[in-house]
Amino acid sequence: MHITYNLRILRDADSALSTLVNHRDLLPCPTEKIQGANGTVYRPSPSLNGAIEAANDLQFRLGETVINCQTYALPPEEYAGLLLKSPGFRQHKLAHLLPPLTTQMDAAAREKWLNDLAERLQVPAQIDNEAHLLPTRPSHVATWLPGDTRLIKTATGWFLCLAFEVSPPPVRYHIKQAVVGIDIGLRTLAVAVHKESLQHHAAGIADLQVTQSDLKRYLPNRPDLWQGMQRTCVMLQHAAAREELARMLDLIVSGASLVGFEKLNFGGDMCPLFTRRARELGLRDFLKVWLPRRLQMHRIEYIEVPSDLTSRLCNVTGRLGQRSKTDVSVLTNGNGEVVAADANAAKNIGEIALVRSWQRRIEKGA
Repeated sequence: MHITYNLRILRDADSALSTLVNHRDLLPCPTEKIQGANGTVYRPSPSLNGAIEAANDLQFRLGETVINCQTYALPPEEYAGLLLKSPGFRQHKLAHLLPPLTTQMDAAAREKWLNDLAERLQVPAQIDNEAHLLPTRPSHVATWLPGDTRLIKTATGWFLCLAFEVSPPPVRYHIKQAVVGIDIGLRTLAVAVHKESLQHHAAGIADLQVTQSDLKRYLPNRPDLWQGMQRTCVMLQHAAAREELARMLDLIVSGASLVGFEKLNFGGDMCPLFTRRARELGLRDFLKVWLPRRLQMHRIEYIEVPSDLTSRLCNVTGRLGQRSKTDVSVLTNGNGEVVAADANAAKNIGEIALVRSWQRRIEKGA
């Protein structure tokens, strides 16, 4: 299966990319269209063949030019495949910083974590293309196709389009239909509930933001590392979220034949905090790209369910409940009973998906 992913390139790379275009190291492809991005498509010139690779988690190399981009923002199989074909990939030893991010960090834990990160970043990165930021290694690694690399200039900036070939998994046949609903959040990244009430949880990720005062405190004599520390902090949170989501997804595809998940609008009407964290943790990419493509590969039917009332309608009583103002993880249902809000929403999503699946089949048979 041929899959592409669009990774955001930082604005500070605009000048370097313009130079590559002017020198015809990037050639326009007027007839090509890239899924998920509208703009002018460019391909690397033949002179760059063999000189395209990921430089590190935060940079990508096009010949002698290195651009800042979100190289890390890929699912596990694709991330491992990219590193496998990037022999010059450099990285710091940071994998031990992932587990603490799935816990509630107090001030002391935050200080220890940031101090450890600052110390590690002051040691020069070593050439190492092993995917250390994948604690659970994928059983299959996607094949990165450097020759299909594209760059897209859109109205909002540049994107790096990487292409992969993913081997299809063995076909599974389900005698009994297993329905799963997935609710997305922040305190808990995701909750997947089977119709039989079996639950899978993807833990929430600590929201660590590196401030200017943090940089002056932990890297007082290294202002050259300040931006890198801020970006690495976000990258590690994304990696921790990816690990949690990957574990949950592995459990889902092992026993589901129908999956319902929220159809969220990441526009201006959404809570700014959720919008920011969904972008930083890759939740938007998970819902829009990673999850549906994995379900397609496993031949699992999926349905996107509007989130209207799914978090407030009690799955047991059928009545509208009230979310707690002090603890958004609980819902008081129509009978005055307290239930887990995320699991309740996931059950609603799964049941709506099941009804819509039946409707699909009836319409096809008509």
